[in-house]
Amino acid sequence: MRGRLTKKQQERVALERTQTNNRQRLDQNEAVCREMRENIERARREHDGEVAGMQALGGRLESQVAAYHEALEARMATATSG
Repeated sequence: MRGRLTKKQQERVALERTQTNNRQRLDQNEAVCREMRENIERARREHDGEVAGMQALGGRLESQVAAYHEALEARMATATSG
């Protein structure tokens, strides 16, 4: 009976095995969470850059439209006064 484990020892081995497996799963889940947070942050930075680019483009378009309207008004004023 020397080579056999008692019921308590078997339970302890089973619990330690479960704890080890749970710790491994926890480590894997934490790694996945870390990666997802990094992906979210990268996507947020990219989005912020794209928004800034679109805002700059919107500003340029607004200036072009304003210049077009000024030129149009000037031509219309010239056409009606002549």
